[in-house]
Amino acid sequence: MNPNERARIQPVVERILAAGLHIKVDDGGDNVITPKTQTLADIMAELGHTDQDNLVVIGPEKKIREIALIYGNAEDGSEVIADYSGSLEDLVEGVSNDALSGRSATA
Repeated sequence: MNPNERARIQPVVERILAAGLHIKVDDGGDNVITPKTQTLADIMAELGHTDQDNLVVIGPEKKIREIALIYGNAEDGSEVIADYSGSLEDLVEGVSNDALSGRSATA
């Protein structure tokens, strides 16, 4: 994961956590963070060790949603968020562009 990709991902993770949701990082292998042990730092440290990760977002109703991250598609990080569940649109849309331009995104 390059710095531009990190700059697009971190604000999304921050918004998800601020909304009271939990995140599991699934890199397709055995390395998965459980919601009970996560912090922003833990989540960000687990990202980018493979070509792609899935952020598994779990709400209080145990509903599972996902954000697919694919690294290396664009040097500016613009394509790192490859797909996401529609119900996460308010938490994902606009955040990454605001992060790179130095503006604060609104919730």
